[in-house]
Amino acid sequence: MRELRPRLNDAENFITRVHREAEKGYGQLDARQEQELLTLTGYQISENLQCGPFQYVDDLVTAPRARSPGLGAILIDALREGARAQTCTHLVLG
Repeated sequence: MRELRPRLNDAENFITRVHREAEKGYGQLDARQEQELLTLTGYQISENLQCGPFQYVDDLVTAPRARSPGLGAILIDALREGARAQTCTHLVLG
């Protein structure tokens, strides 16, 4: 996440914030190779009058050395499946 949000440079603070957001429905998906984090996405399920239930993607970041093999697309596909499972009508990229 530091690639996308450099101000989140304190791991302990980041974990605390993720846990706090998780209480409000925030989730994360990632792709790893031999336990090395290559790509990460943060999302939440929400609802409004215009869309009904929808999945909002806050962040999608891939390590520079892992860009190009399509890992971001794989996570987007997984997010779509998760959104459908939650009966979301839209997937919104922030």
